[in-house]
Amino acid sequence: MGKFLSVESAVSRVRSMLAEGADIVDLGAQSTRPMASKQSPEQELDRLIPVLEAVRDMPEMEGKLISVDTFHSQVALEAVGKGAHLVNDVSGGKLDAKMHHVVASLGIPYIVMHMRGDPSTMQNRENLVYDDVCSDVASALCTRVRDAELSGVPAWKMIVDPGIGFSKNTEKNLDILMGLPAIRSEIGKKSLALAHATLLVGPSRKRFLGEVCGRPVAGERDPATVAAVTAAVLSGANILPAFLPNPRRVLLPSPLFLHATSAVYNLDDVDEASDESNGEVELIDSWEEEDEAEPEVWFDDVCYLAGQLKIT
Repeated sequence: MGKFLSVESAVSRVRSMLAEGADIVDLGAQSTRPMASKQSPEQELDRLIPVLEAVRDMPEMEGKLISVDTFHSQVALEAVGKGAHLVNDVSGGKLDAKMHHVVASLGIPYIVMHMRGDPSTMQNRENLVYDDVCSDVASALCTRVRDAELSGVPAWKMIVDPGIGFSKNTEKNLDILMGLPAIRSEIGKKSLALAHATLLVGPSRKRFLGEVCGRPVAGERDPATVAAVTAAVLSGANILPAFLPNPRRVLLPSPLFLHATSAVYNLDDVDEASDESNGEVELIDSWEEEDEAEPEVWFDDVCYLAGQLKIT
Protein backbone atom coordinates (compact mmCIF):
# COMPACT_ATOMS: atom_id res chain seq x y z
CA MET A 1 0.00 0.00 0.00
CA GLY A 2 1.17 3.50 -0.75
CA LYS A 3 0.93 6.64 1.28
CA PHE A 4 -2.58 7.67 0.28
CA LEU A 5 -4.87 5.03 1.77
CA SER A 6 -8.25 6.79 1.52
CA VAL A 7 -10.33 8.91 -0.80
CA GLU A 8 -10.21 11.70 1.76
CA SER A 9 -6.42 11.82 1.86
CA ALA A 10 -6.21 11.69 -1.95
CA VAL A 11 -8.68 14.57 -2.20
CA SER A 12 -6.66 16.52 0.34
CA ARG A 13 -3.56 16.16 -1.80
CA VAL A 14 -5.47 17.11 -4.95
CA ARG A 15 -6.71 20.21 -3.16
CA SER A 16 -3.15 21.17 -2.28
CA MET A 17 -2.00 20.72 -5.86
CA LEU A 18 -4.92 22.75 -7.19
CA ALA A 19 -4.06 25.52 -4.74
CA GLU A 20 -0.56 25.51 -6.26
CA GLY A 21 -2.02 26.11 -9.72
CA ALA A 22 -2.74 22.69 -11.21
CA ASP A 23 -5.11 22.57 -14.18
CA ILE A 24 -5.18 18.82 -14.87
CA VAL A 25 -5.53 15.87 -12.52
CA ASP A 26 -4.56 12.54 -14.09
CA LEU A 27 -6.03 9.59 -12.19
CA GLY A 28 -4.92 6.02 -12.73
CA ALA A 29 -5.39 2.76 -10.82
CA GLN A 30 -2.98 0.57 -12.79
CA SER A 31 0.70 0.63 -11.90
CA THR A 32 2.92 1.14 -14.95
CA ARG A 33 6.18 0.53 -13.13
CA PRO A 34 8.48 -2.15 -14.56
CA MET A 35 7.35 -5.67 -13.65
CA ALA A 36 3.95 -4.44 -12.46
CA SER A 37 1.21 -7.00 -12.94
CA LYS A 38 -1.94 -6.09 -14.82
CA GLN A 39 -5.17 -5.53 -12.97
CA SER A 40 -8.55 -6.37 -14.40
CA PRO A 41 -10.82 -3.50 -15.49
CA GLU A 42 -13.05 -4.30 -12.53
CA GLN A 43 -10.14 -3.99 -10.11
CA GLU A 44 -9.11 -0.69 -11.66
CA LEU A 45 -12.62 0.70 -11.48
CA ASP A 46 -13.04 -0.32 -7.84
CA ARG A 47 -10.00 1.79 -6.93
CA LEU A 48 -10.43 4.58 -9.45
CA ILE A 49 -14.09 5.59 -9.45
CA PRO A 50 -14.43 6.63 -5.78
CA VAL A 51 -11.43 8.94 -6.12
CA LEU A 52 -12.55 10.25 -9.50
CA GLU A 53 -16.04 11.07 -8.25
CA ALA A 54 -14.68 12.79 -5.18
CA VAL A 55 -12.20 14.83 -7.21
CA ARG A 56 -14.85 15.69 -9.81
CA ASP A 57 -17.16 17.05 -7.12
CA MET A 58 -14.55 19.29 -5.51
CA PRO A 59 -15.54 22.96 -5.87
CA GLU A 60 -11.90 23.70 -6.67
CA MET A 61 -12.15 21.52 -9.81
CA GLU A 62 -14.37 24.02 -11.63
CA GLY A 63 -12.57 24.95 -14.84
CA LYS A 64 -10.03 22.13 -14.40
CA LEU A 65 -9.49 18.92 -16.35
CA ILE A 66 -9.49 15.27 -15.30
CA SER A 67 -7.48 12.69 -17.23
CA VAL A 68 -7.77 8.93 -16.77
CA ASP A 69 -4.58 6.87 -17.07
CA THR A 70 -5.61 3.42 -18.31
CA PHE A 71 -5.14 0.94 -21.14
CA HIS A 72 -8.55 -0.68 -20.57
CA SER A 73 -11.37 0.62 -22.78
CA GLN A 74 -13.97 -0.29 -20.17
CA VAL A 75 -12.19 1.86 -17.60
CA ALA A 76 -11.86 4.74 -20.08
CA LEU A 77 -15.55 4.57 -20.96
CA GLU A 78 -16.76 4.54 -17.38
CA ALA A 79 -14.27 7.17 -16.23
CA VAL A 80 -15.30 9.61 -18.95
CA GLY A 81 -18.92 8.91 -18.03
CA LYS A 82 -18.02 9.96 -14.49
CA GLY A 83 -16.40 13.20 -15.61
CA ALA A 84 -12.91 12.56 -17.06
CA HIS A 85 -11.99 14.77 -20.04
CA LEU A 86 -9.19 12.81 -21.73
CA VAL A 87 -7.60 9.36 -21.84
CA ASN A 88 -3.91 8.66 -21.22
CA ASP A 89 -3.06 5.21 -22.66
CA VAL A 90 0.50 3.98 -22.11
CA SER A 91 -0.07 1.21 -24.67
CA GLY A 92 -1.44 3.42 -27.43
CA GLY A 93 -4.30 0.96 -27.84
CA LYS A 94 -2.17 -2.18 -28.18
CA LEU A 95 -3.44 -3.81 -24.99
CA ASP A 96 -7.16 -3.38 -25.72
CA ALA A 97 -8.50 -3.68 -29.27
CA LYS A 98 -11.60 -1.68 -28.32
CA MET A 99 -9.76 1.36 -26.95
CA HIS A 100 -9.55 3.38 -30.16
CA HIS A 101 -13.23 2.82 -30.97
CA VAL A 102 -14.21 3.84 -27.46
CA VAL A 103 -12.08 6.99 -27.56
CA ALA A 104 -13.53 7.87 -30.97
CA SER A 105 -17.08 7.45 -29.69
CA LEU A 106 -16.31 9.65 -26.69
CA GLY A 107 -14.81 12.43 -28.83
CA ILE A 108 -12.10 13.26 -26.31
CA PRO A 109 -8.33 13.90 -26.57
CA TYR A 110 -6.15 10.79 -26.47
CA ILE A 111 -2.54 10.42 -25.30
CA VAL A 112 -0.76 7.75 -27.37
CA MET A 113 2.45 6.45 -25.78
CA HIS A 114 5.13 4.13 -27.13
CA MET A 115 5.69 0.93 -25.19
CA ARG A 116 6.58 -2.61 -26.17
CA GLY A 117 4.81 -5.40 -24.32
CA ASP A 118 3.07 -4.38 -21.10
CA PRO A 119 4.40 -3.10 -17.75
CA SER A 120 5.26 -6.64 -16.66
CA THR A 121 7.34 -7.38 -19.80
CA MET A 122 8.40 -4.00 -21.18
CA GLN A 123 11.92 -4.23 -19.75
CA ASN A 124 12.52 -7.75 -21.03
CA ARG A 125 15.68 -8.03 -23.10
CA GLU A 126 13.89 -8.45 -26.43
CA ASN A 127 11.93 -5.23 -25.87
CA LEU A 128 15.07 -3.13 -25.37
CA VAL A 129 16.66 -3.77 -28.79
CA TYR A 130 16.35 -1.04 -31.46
CA ASP A 131 18.00 -0.42 -34.82
CA ASP A 132 17.52 3.34 -34.38
CA VAL A 133 15.47 4.16 -31.31
CA CYS A 134 14.22 7.56 -32.51
CA SER A 135 13.20 6.26 -35.93
CA ASP A 136 11.73 3.06 -34.50
CA VAL A 137 9.71 4.92 -31.86
CA ALA A 138 8.45 7.45 -34.41
CA SER A 139 7.37 4.67 -36.75
CA ALA A 140 5.60 2.78 -33.98
CA LEU A 141 3.79 5.91 -32.82
CA CYS A 142 2.64 6.63 -36.36
CA THR A 143 1.26 3.11 -36.61
CA ARG A 144 -0.72 3.55 -33.40
CA VAL A 145 -1.99 6.95 -34.51
CA ARG A 146 -3.04 5.60 -37.93
CA ASP A 147 -4.93 2.78 -36.25
CA ALA A 148 -6.68 5.29 -34.00
CA GLU A 149 -7.52 7.48 -36.99
CA LEU A 150 -9.05 4.51 -38.82
CA SER A 151 -11.24 4.01 -35.76
CA GLY A 152 -12.40 7.62 -35.92
CA VAL A 153 -10.04 9.48 -33.58
CA PRO A 154 -8.96 12.74 -35.30
CA ALA A 155 -5.19 13.26 -35.48
CA TRP A 156 -5.52 16.73 -34.00
CA LYS A 157 -6.99 15.23 -30.83
CA MET A 158 -3.99 12.98 -30.25
CA ILE A 159 -0.98 13.71 -28.05
CA VAL A 160 2.11 11.59 -28.70
CA ASP A 161 4.51 10.37 -26.02
CA PRO A 162 7.77 8.56 -26.93
CA GLY A 163 7.59 6.68 -23.63
CA ILE A 164 10.77 7.51 -21.77
CA GLY A 165 11.37 4.74 -19.25
CA PHE A 166 9.10 2.30 -21.07
CA SER A 167 10.86 -0.47 -23.05
CA LYS A 168 14.11 1.51 -23.05
CA ASN A 169 17.39 1.24 -21.19
CA THR A 170 19.38 4.24 -19.98
CA GLU A 171 21.19 4.73 -23.28
CA LYS A 172 17.97 4.65 -25.30
CA ASN A 173 16.20 7.00 -22.90
CA LEU A 174 19.00 9.54 -23.35
CA ASP A 175 18.87 9.06 -27.12
CA ILE A 176 15.16 9.87 -27.09
CA LEU A 177 15.57 12.86 -24.78
CA MET A 178 18.20 14.38 -27.06
CA GLY A 179 16.52 13.14 -30.23
CA LEU A 180 13.06 14.67 -29.85
CA PRO A 181 13.51 16.87 -32.96
CA ALA A 182 14.40 13.74 -34.95
CA ILE A 183 11.34 11.93 -33.62
CA ARG A 184 9.07 14.83 -34.53
CA SER A 185 10.70 15.06 -37.96
CA GLU A 186 10.23 11.33 -38.60
CA ILE A 187 6.61 11.52 -37.51
CA GLY A 188 6.07 14.51 -39.80
CA LYS A 189 7.50 12.60 -42.76
CA LYS A 190 5.02 9.80 -42.21
CA SER A 191 2.00 11.97 -41.39
CA LEU A 192 1.53 15.64 -42.24
CA ALA A 193 -1.33 15.71 -39.74
CA LEU A 194 1.17 14.89 -36.99
CA ALA A 195 3.95 17.23 -38.09
CA HIS A 196 3.01 19.61 -35.28
CA ALA A 197 1.42 17.14 -32.89
CA THR A 198 1.45 17.91 -29.20
CA LEU A 199 4.44 16.09 -27.71
CA LEU A 200 4.42 14.78 -24.14
CA VAL A 201 7.75 13.82 -22.57
CA GLY A 202 8.07 12.45 -19.03
CA PRO A 203 11.66 12.04 -17.79
CA SER A 204 10.87 13.13 -14.25
CA ARG A 205 12.77 11.20 -11.57
CA LYS A 206 13.02 8.17 -13.83
CA ARG A 207 15.51 5.45 -13.01
CA PHE A 208 17.78 6.29 -15.95
CA LEU A 209 18.45 9.71 -14.39
CA GLY A 210 19.52 7.98 -11.20
CA GLU A 211 21.86 5.71 -13.16
CA VAL A 212 23.41 8.68 -14.97
CA CYS A 213 23.89 10.73 -11.79
CA GLY A 214 24.47 7.97 -9.26
CA ARG A 215 21.26 8.71 -7.37
CA PRO A 216 19.44 5.46 -6.56
CA VAL A 217 16.80 7.27 -4.46
CA ALA A 218 14.12 8.90 -6.63
CA GLY A 219 13.78 11.90 -4.31
CA GLU A 220 17.42 12.82 -4.95
CA ARG A 221 16.94 13.14 -8.71
CA ASP A 222 15.31 16.58 -8.80
CA PRO A 223 18.38 18.42 -10.19
CA ALA A 224 18.66 15.76 -12.91
CA THR A 225 14.93 16.10 -13.55
CA VAL A 226 15.29 19.85 -14.01
CA ALA A 227 18.09 19.28 -16.53
CA ALA A 228 16.09 16.63 -18.39
CA VAL A 229 12.94 18.76 -18.46
CA THR A 230 14.92 21.75 -19.74
CA ALA A 231 16.48 19.62 -22.47
CA ALA A 232 13.04 18.31 -23.43
CA VAL A 233 11.55 21.81 -23.64
CA LEU A 234 14.43 23.07 -25.75
CA SER A 235 13.92 20.07 -28.03
CA GLY A 236 10.24 20.82 -28.57
CA ALA A 237 8.29 19.05 -25.83
CA ASN A 238 4.87 20.56 -25.10
CA ILE A 239 3.68 18.66 -22.02
CA LEU A 240 6.02 17.66 -19.20
CA PRO A 241 4.85 15.52 -16.27
CA ALA A 242 7.18 16.28 -13.36
CA PHE A 243 7.58 15.16 -9.74
CA LEU A 244 8.00 18.68 -8.44
CA PRO A 245 6.45 19.66 -5.10
CA ASN A 246 5.19 23.04 -6.28
CA PRO A 247 4.07 22.90 -9.91
CA ARG A 248 3.93 26.68 -10.14
CA ARG A 249 7.70 26.99 -9.91
CA VAL A 250 10.32 25.11 -11.89
CA LEU A 251 13.83 25.67 -13.15
CA LEU A 252 13.34 26.46 -16.82
CA PRO A 253 15.14 28.88 -19.12
CA SER A 254 13.46 32.22 -19.77
CA PRO A 255 11.62 33.30 -21.90
CA LEU A 256 9.61 30.07 -21.93
CA PHE A 257 5.97 30.80 -21.22
CA LEU A 258 4.39 27.88 -19.43
CA HIS A 259 0.68 27.97 -20.07
CA ALA A 260 -0.78 25.56 -17.54
CA THR A 261 0.20 23.25 -14.75
CA SER A 262 -1.16 19.80 -14.05
CA ALA A 263 -1.33 17.62 -10.97
CA VAL A 264 -0.89 14.16 -12.43
CA TYR A 265 -2.00 11.41 -10.11
CA ASN A 266 -1.60 7.66 -10.47
CA LEU A 267 -2.99 5.20 -7.94
CA ASP A 268 0.48 3.78 -7.36
CA ASP A 269 3.32 4.34 -4.90
CA VAL A 270 4.04 7.87 -3.69
CA ASP A 271 7.34 9.63 -4.07
CA GLU A 272 7.33 13.31 -3.18
CA ALA A 273 10.09 15.87 -3.48
CA SER A 274 11.14 18.92 -1.50
CA ASP A 275 11.27 22.36 -3.07
CA GLU A 276 14.85 23.62 -2.87
CA SER A 277 15.03 25.26 -6.29
CA ASN A 278 17.02 28.39 -7.04
CA GLY A 279 16.47 30.87 -9.83
CA GLU A 280 12.96 29.61 -10.53
CA VAL A 281 10.83 31.03 -13.30
CA GLU A 282 7.28 31.72 -12.11
CA LEU A 283 4.84 29.74 -14.18
CA ILE A 284 2.38 31.84 -16.17
CA ASP A 285 -1.11 30.43 -15.73
CA SER A 286 -3.10 31.90 -18.61
CA TRP A 287 -6.23 29.78 -18.28
CA GLU A 288 -9.23 32.11 -18.39
CA GLU A 289 -12.36 30.78 -16.79
CA GLU A 290 -15.53 31.07 -18.83
CA ASP A 291 -19.16 30.58 -17.91
CA GLU A 292 -19.05 26.85 -18.58
CA ALA A 293 -18.12 24.67 -15.63
CA GLU A 294 -16.22 22.26 -17.88
CA PRO A 295 -13.53 23.85 -20.07
CA GLU A 296 -12.96 22.95 -23.68
CA VAL A 297 -9.94 20.68 -23.95
CA TRP A 298 -7.32 22.21 -26.20
CA PHE A 299 -3.56 22.43 -26.49
CA ASP A 300 -1.44 24.99 -28.31
CA ASP A 301 2.25 25.53 -29.03
CA VAL A 302 3.22 26.73 -25.57
CA CYS A 303 4.62 24.36 -22.96
CA TYR A 304 2.44 22.71 -20.35
CA LEU A 305 4.04 21.54 -17.14
CA ALA A 306 2.52 18.60 -15.29
CA GLY A 307 3.36 18.31 -11.60
CA GLN A 308 3.24 14.55 -11.11
CA LEU A 309 2.38 12.63 -7.96
CA LYS A 310 1.61 8.91 -7.73
CA ILE A 311 -0.83 7.66 -5.11
CA THR A 312 -2.28 4.33 -4.07
